[in-house]
Amino acid sequence: MNAAEMHIWFRQYAQQMGMQNTRAILPEQIDNLINTSTIDVVDELVNNNVGTTNDRIITDNAKLASINALRTLYKVKVYNFEGSDTINSFRTNPLTLNSNDILTNESALYFVDFAIKYDNNGNDTRWFPIRIIDDAYLADVLNDWVLSPRMRTPVMVVYANNNNIQNSTFEIYLGENDSAELAPLANVLTVKSIRMSYIKKPNEVRYLADVSGANVDSDLPVQLQIPMLKHAVDLYRVSVQGSLFTAQQQNQNQQRENVRNNVRPDNDGYQN
Repeated sequence: MNAAEMHIWFRQYAQQMGMQNTRAILPEQIDNLINTSTIDVVDELVNNNVGTTNDRIITDNAKLASINALRTLYKVKVYNFEGSDTINSFRTNPLTLNSNDILTNESALYFVDFAIKYDNNGNDTRWFPIRIIDDAYLADVLNDWVLSPRMRTPVMVVYANNNNIQNSTFEIYLGENDSAELAPLANVLTVKSIRMSYIKKPNEVRYLADVSGANVDSDLPVQLQIPMLKHAVDLYRVSVQGSLFTAQQQNQNQQRENVRNNVRPDNDGYQN
């Protein structure tokens, strides 16, 4: 659906049926509801398909399980290095990149996965996965004999750039690689490429044809457009009928009440 068709669909269901051409709601208000719903739908899909771990041994962040659901937003970029130093030169200092180095024309909503490839005198190695960990665990991982980074299992932390919060900094730790097996390779291999997969930030829908402007269409997958518009209609109705925050609080209160009811003794087969 393009932006104009989305506006017609929205008016068809948010207003009285048959009045989809009546401007009871301003186009910019519909755009705001559509863009808010787009982010909500994407976030919900990501949260439902990401597994999290709470153990102390942090090995890797969870990956998206249902990539096809966001196939139009799922992107892969490869950043190639020119004249990189050998792996041995990164024993104590990380290999640092910025998201702007890899992404030139768009923004990432979620970083999904990273991999690294090395150059061995003109011959490329296989892709090796990069473990993405929280910066809070970095010192523990670097000093852990089992989890410490190595050439085949680098570690990366991601944080916002102080000068531009839209620009993320990637620090990749390649490890010391002092073992008899890896030391000779660490003196020869250089970093060839970094492969990044990510979920791009969805387009912000704009209906500007009525003011002689260029419309911006949604780039959500087709199967998510109708659910997103239904969500936008619900947001509009909540905004008209009551407070959105109040509705959310009532829903949370009901969920807590359900939890309390489920732990009562009469629900656990308790008998006097």
